[in-house]
This record gives sequence, C-alpha cells and structure tokens, in this order.
Amino acid sequence: MNCSELRDTYGRDGGLVDPDYYDLFEKFPNGSVLWRALVPGLDNALARLQELAKLSPNEHFAIHTPSNSIVARVNAPKPDVPQT
Repeated sequence: MNCSELRDTYGRDGGLVDPDYYDLFEKFPNGSVLWRALVPGLDNALARLQELAKLSPNEHFAIHTPSNSIVARVNAPKPDVPQT
C-alpha cells in the first residue's frame, strides 16, 4: 500500500476515515499552511470555512480527505487581470 492509499484509509490519528470527511487549512501570506480541523460532511466544511474566514483574513481551504481534492476556498487572493 502506498502513502496515497494509506491517506485514503486512515486519518491523522490512525483511525479509519469516513469517505465524507474534509480537512480544513489556513494559508498564511508567507506561503506556510496550517491544518485547522477535520469535519464530517461538505455542508459542515463550508460552514466551518466561513467561521474561520471571519477570524482571519488569510486564505482557508477544504480538502476532501479521501480524494485529496480541494473542494472550497475562502479569502483566496484574486488573480491579476491584465489591463486592456
């Protein structure tokens, strides 16, 4: 079993992860990232991201734990748009 398969099966504490869990992270201006929470369900993840966004202007994002896919972001920087 490779690391990715292990991550899909086990949580941070070594216990089995339900397929509908989300890791929440905060990204700081210097590029460092801090894990904030593991929450069940997408609705809970989105609600918790909104709560975190009220506490800090930094970017926050949710990753679907089993697939390692980023599913939501708040306070993300706006991409530079060239002037026309």
